[in-house]
Amino acid sequence: KKAKYEIARLKKHIQDIKNEVITQVRNYYLSLKEAKQRIAFTKKALYAAKENYKQASKRFKLLIGNISEVLNAQARLTRAEADYNQAILDYNISLARLYYSMGTL
Repeated sequence: KKAKYEIARLKKHIQDIKNEVITQVRNYYLSLKEAKQRIAFTKKALYAAKENYKQASKRFKLLIGNISEVLNAQARLTRAEADYNQAILDYNISLARLYYSMGTL
């Protein structure tokens, strides 16, 4: 009777571990998809920020714009670059976690 109880307990423990692994894989996969979407979004935002900075610089050189416009555009460009780099980092971390949770290299 004691051995049967121990076998049942161990089977339940194994099933709990399997469920935990499945949950981790799902969560990391969804995190990976979300990070991939953010890369695409931030890439577009980065392109727009670069164009905005170019335009502000041109207006300043032509004496149409002022320095604060250029500095604001540069700040937005820097933020867009940081967001893009963060999205790439999040993607790579999610990918590593997914592989780890699946037990693969």
